Amino acid sequence: MQPTPDRLLGLIAAKITTQLVPEASDYQKGDLMMLALVIGAVAERYEHDADIYIREHRMMREIFGQAAADADACAAFGAAVLADAAQQALEDFRMSALRQAVEAKLRLLGRLHEWSGRHPGASGWLKPKIDKFLADHVVLHAFESGPYKAADITERKQKILSAAPS
Repeated sequence: MQPTPDRLLGLIAAKITTQLVPEASDYQKGDLMMLALVIGAVAERYEHDADIYIREHRMMREIFGQAAADADACAAFGAAVLADAAQQALEDFRMSALRQAVEAKLRLLGRLHEWSGRHPGASGWLKPKIDKFLADHVVLHAFESGPYKAADITERKQKILSAAPS
């Protein structure tokens, strides 16, 4: 069995809780329990982020697939570019590779969003679809739960879109 990062972190948290805490002084017990909780939260976040990256990659591939079937989008970006973005499957599931694949697709999505905003008559369906994806993206990547203001979503979308090279 090859241990995964989340499993290793879980084992470390369990070792702290079951072996170190019982032997520690009362003062140290609180610190060790807090450390075990933080390590457990990191492990859970790792799994959560991997799931998000994989889902977002799939959703962006769907948008690019639809754009590849749109004559106006193909004329602006090239059918091959859009078809390639739609067909590119994930092959490497390391967190760094997942993050890199999603960020590359986000840059292209940002360019597509910018183009669709400048050409509202062409591919009018595209901008609202990308706006919805970006709003969902902001919520999925939020670190804390709770209500999200439209201004927060708009600000995050602007950061994503401003990072898209022209």
